[in-house]
Amino acid sequence: MKAGAISLLTTLVLAMAPISAGAKNVSLRYTRRLPRVDKVELQKVRPAEIGVGSIESVNIVEGKQAEVIATLWRTQNFRSRSAECHQPAYAVKFYAHGKLLIYASLCWDCDNIDFIEPTLNASQGFNGSSRKGQALLALLRRTFP
Repeated sequence: MKAGAISLLTTLVLAMAPISAGAKNVSLRYTRRLPRVDKVELQKVRPAEIGVGSIESVNIVEGKQAEVIATLWRTQNFRSRSAECHQPAYAVKFYAHGKLLIYASLCWDCDNIDFIEPTLNASQGFNGSSRKGQALLALLRRTFP
């Protein structure tokens, strides 16, 4: 193989690594590199044995306030490892131009985010006890008193 072809192949493999690594390395485009959003749907959920059982309440946030929530999401302290349990209290959907970008449930018991849409078959750890993690939890608690 020529050097250029090897370099291109290496670049492609490295670019795909976060996707193929599964639950340990969720792609940055769903976390820190989430695109600008114009609508966020916040959900108070009742957990099932694992995951979301039912949606108890919904609150839609649009415009600048939606982007404020997305900014808080992007600045979370995401971890590559996450727990196996998942008893979410809240879920969030991020939209841009009417298109769903992410639907994820969050669990502060195990500091875990489960991506429902797109189907990644992966979860992402986050530091729920950090200042940013607690700020996100406080926002959700204020939304659903």
